[in-house]
Parts: sequence; C-alpha cells; structure tokens
Amino acid sequence: MHCARILPNAADTLLIFGVAVADGVLLWLTPWTIVWRNEIGVAIGILLLAGIGVVYRYLRPTPALTDLATDGLRFVLFTNFAAILSYILTGLSPFPLHDAGLNRLDMALGFDWVAYNTGVAAHPGWSVLLSVAYASALPQLLGLVILCAHRRDRQGARELFHGFAGAGLLVIVLGALFPAAGAAFSHQWVAATSEPVHQYLALRSGRLQVFDLAKIQGLVWFPSFHAGLACLYVWVARRTRRLIIPAFMLNSLMLAACLVDGGHYLVDLIAGVGIMAVVLWVSRCLEGFGVSARPALPRPANAAPQRAGNA
Repeated sequence: MHCARILPNAADTLLIFGVAVADGVLLWLTPWTIVWRNEIGVAIGILLLAGIGVVYRYLRPTPALTDLATDGLRFVLFTNFAAILSYILTGLSPFPLHDAGLNRLDMALGFDWVAYNTGVAAHPGWSVLLSVAYASALPQLLGLVILCAHRRDRQGARELFHGFAGAGLLVIVLGALFPAAGAAFSHQWVAATSEPVHQYLALRSGRLQVFDLAKIQGLVWFPSFHAGLACLYVWVARRTRRLIIPAFMLNSLMLAACLVDGGHYLVDLIAGVGIMAVVLWVSRCLEGFGVSARPALPRPANAAPQRAGNA
C-alpha cells in the first residue's frame, strides 16, 4: 500500500522537476526572462499549500485535506512551469505559421469557420452560453480536485493530473512544431492587437522577451488544450454517477465554444481530443503495469486455502 502511494507521487514530482529544470536551462541560454516580482503571490500560495499539507499529514492527520493540499500544489507548480516552457518554445520555434494548411483541412472536412461564427454571433444568448462554458475550464478543474480529495478518490486525482500534465506538455511541444496564430486571426475575426495574438506574434518576432506570468495567455491554437480538457473532465466526472450528464453537457458546450471564444480551427479540436485520448490510454496502461508488477502480499498464516477452480 505504501508503494502504491509513493510511486505515483514520485513520478509526478519528477515530471514537475523536469519541466522546472528545462525552464531554468532555457532561461539561462536564451534572452527571455520573467517579471519575478509578480511571482511573489504564487510563491506564497505554494508555501501555503505545502504548509497545509505538512500540518494535516503529520500534526493533525486529516487525509482529505492532505490530499487537497498535495493535489493543489502539484497543479500550481506544473501550470506555472509549463507556462514558462510554452512561452519560451513559442519564441524559439523556427517554423512558419501553419494557418493556411489548417484552414485547408477544415475546408476538406466541410467546415466553414466564418459561417459557424457568424451564426453564433447572430444569437447573443447562444454566444453568452458558449462564453460561460469556455470560461468554466478552470472552475471545473478546481471542482474536480476538491471532489477527488473529499471522496478520497486517488485514482480520479491521478487521472486528472496525468491527463492535464501529459496532454499539456504534448500540446506545448506540438504547438512549437506546428505554430499557428489561430482561426480567428487568420479569418480576420480578431485584430493582431488582441492580447493572445499580440503576445504570440511578439514572441515569434523577438519583440517580447520579458513576460509576466500574471498576464499569461494561452498561446497554442494547434492542438486545442481546451478540447482535450473537455474530454478529461468528462472522463474523471464519470466516477461520480450524478455528475456524468451535467459534465457531458457542459463540456460539449465547451467544445463548441473552442471554435468561437478559443479562435480554434476544427482540426485543432480533433487533435486536442486525440492527444487526450492517447495520454489517458497510456496512463492507464502504465498504471496497470505498475499494479501487475507489484509482488503479491504474503497470505496470513490462518487464511483458508483457496480451492482449485475459484476465480
């Protein structure tokens, strides 16, 4: 039982440490830097979560609060280090924008991005609903972290973090290999002065070399991380029967909103969903391998012998 608790945590810690080391090396070797004074709040939050974890693990043992602090700390650390990596790799990418190719793929699939967004804009109520669904990504993450801790659902917590971190890293790397400014910019739906597009183009041109994580933006359009998260949230919510239908409905809306509020191509969504599916499958395979590789526990001396033929 102790190995089952320690090994996943050790692997997660190693992953976070690896991303942090990559950030440090890249910041040292490249001209990019960070507005460190604005990270004081994040540092305080990290220390607070770590302190809560220590108190409720060793001084006043409360497993649910220990899990909540530990899981929260993992997500805070990973998201901050991953954001730094995303910005640097975006700036380092030597590849041309792939918007024209992504647009052609959308057309080959019979999807008209402009017509879709024009239709949504013609119905203000529908537009507001999609915006709310798109903005639910972070609240959903927080809610699932709290739910898994409250229910002591360590399997669900592992699925949530592994899906988030694994897909997040793949999206960052693929976004650097296949850069795109997004369908909204490509179709002139938004101007180059909109904050995400402005930061993205400034990073690629070298004009932005000092970035503020307090003003962080999602800079990867292909693949869509939001689309992957929509699938991840439904996958984790399935473990609580009452949440399956609400989670499915909300995240279906979030997928639809990716084409509007996220400014994504349809193929961005397909790629994001595919990446999350692969990450979850690999995670389950690795976890299953870990379980099968553990040595069998010795049977108590007074245990009744198992009869042949019993499964």
